[in-house]
Parts: sequence; structure tokens; C-alpha cells
Amino acid sequence: MPDHRQPSIILRLPLELRERIYNFCYNDDESAAPTWKFNEPAITRISKAIRSEALPLYYGAYPLIIQSYVKCDARGCIWFKTNRSYRQLLASKISWIRRLRIRFGFSEHYFGEPVAIEFTIELDQRHGGYSINHCFGEGWTSDARDPAEREEILLILKHHLTESLTTSIATHGIGHFTVVDLDRLVDVNANSLP
Repeated sequence: MPDHRQPSIILRLPLELRERIYNFCYNDDESAAPTWKFNEPAITRISKAIRSEALPLYYGAYPLIIQSYVKCDARGCIWFKTNRSYRQLLASKISWIRRLRIRFGFSEHYFGEPVAIEFTIELDQRHGGYSINHCFGEGWTSDARDPAEREEILLILKHHLTESLTTSIATHGIGHFTVVDLDRLVDVNANSLP
């Protein structure tokens, strides 16, 4: 028996309008960002055709947030603990991500108080490049540590991210990142920190 179902009315609209509708459904608000518990918006469940158009926009619209904690014990040993929930994502979904937000949270044992450094990485597929920006969280501006040493830590982390991105882009190009590439970004050598 032939299938007489009509395609969704949304699919009859021009692509530009459909993309505006998809983005409207995401509210373009970071509070609607993927929780990385992977609860995708309802519009992606309407049909396979809509899902194939809407999901890349959804994953490209919001940053993947990776939290890494830097701890130092009483003996001075430094170690990292990273939330790697991104490993649950399918490879295709990782390739749609265009922004990363990597937060390095330093424990009070390291600086004398909790300190956070956040790097935002924007992947520019059109030009094949990227940008890295950073900001400091609570505690960073205090006198808990020598300013030159704080700057050194910032430079070490930024250098690590730059090298990791350069390697990933040279291997796969922009938009073809893998779980291994994301792991490489957060696997900072603890011995490189002062």
C-alpha cells in the first residue's frame, strides 16, 4: 500500500526560514544549551529530515563545556580530574560543535583559594581556523600567588590548547574533531605547571 503521508509543512519552507525556526526553538539562549546529558530539543524528533537539518545547528549554536579540576595535595603533587561526559556523544555530533568552553578550576591548595580560568574556543570552519579567548573566575585577582606565576600558568594552558588544536586541525580539519581530539585538549601535563 502506498504511503500517503504529507511531508511536514516546515519542510516546504525555504531552508533559510527553517533554520530560523530551528534557532528560535533553541531560544538562542545559553540556558537552553545542551546540558550534555544529551536531551535534544523536541523539534529534532518531528521527522528524520528535520532532525538531519536541526541537530547540526543545535550542536553548533552552543558551546560544549568541559570542566577540569586542578588539585594539589599537601606534598605538592599536582593532578587533573576532568569531566569527560562528551565521550557519550556520537562522532557526528562532536563534528557539529563549533564552540568549546574549557574551565580549569584550581583548588585552594594550589593558589590558597579556589581560582578558575575559562577558555572559549571558536572554530571557524569557513576559514579553517580558530580563536582562543580567556577570562578569569573568582579569586584570580587576589594576591594569593605571584602575578608573574599566574601569567605563566595562563600561558602554559593557552600554549597547550593551541598545540592541541593545531594538531587536530592538521589531522582532521575543522569540523571533524573526535573524542581523542577533545581528550587531547584537556590532557594538560601537570608537571608543566609551576
